[in-house]
Amino acid sequence: MELYLMCPGNGDGSKGSNSPDRVNFDWREFRANLFAQEKAGKAESNAHNQTGTPQESKPLGLKWAHPIPVPETGCVLVATEKLDGVRTFERTVVLLLRSGTRHPQEGPFGVVINRPLNKKTKLEEFEEVIPGLCFGARNSLDEAAALVKKGVLKPQDFRFFVGYAGWQLDQLREEIESDYWYVAACSSNLICGGSSGSSSETLWEEVLQLMGGQYSELSRKPKRDV
Repeated sequence: MELYLMCPGNGDGSKGSNSPDRVNFDWREFRANLFAQEKAGKAESNAHNQTGTPQESKPLGLKWAHPIPVPETGCVLVATEKLDGVRTFERTVVLLLRSGTRHPQEGPFGVVINRPLNKKTKLEEFEEVIPGLCFGARNSLDEAAALVKKGVLKPQDFRFFVGYAGWQLDQLREEIESDYWYVAACSSNLICGGSSGSSSETLWEEVLQLMGGQYSELSRKPKRDV
């Protein structure tokens, strides 16, 4: 199976239209703000208890990531150190294109992402995973090729994947519960806004660092000898 991932736009994954009249609401970003506020509140409480001086909370940055309890479409699966030595998934970040159902042929699936892309637009033949990030299969290529010929998009705005990572619903749940994967929500900008030289390993470290705490510590650990 061949998948074609497109992240069209200007690198800012938070906006899906150039129209100033469009009201953009990304519930994922709203949730991330709540998570950041809660995290900042705890840090402020601890700092206030230690110094007696309250600290100002930081606004949510363009790139963000935070842990979530269960997989959802558009989330990322971040390989833990338990997958060190497993060549296929060692220190990878899997973008989940579908969270799946219990139907045997409709389980969760996604692709290992190596580098972000930089364009963003809405295409009827591409399915939007999260704001600014779309995917399609072979039958979507005609429309994509037409947009490239018109100069709307560039060839670099597409990422091609041969094959995908797939699970049964319970299989993925068991792998997560066994600490093979961390589940995180992250900004479209984190996936789409990186440099062309970004690698999957660099993204792995960046996501973990943005998640903070124990996750950030893992990003600095050397690979385990297996």
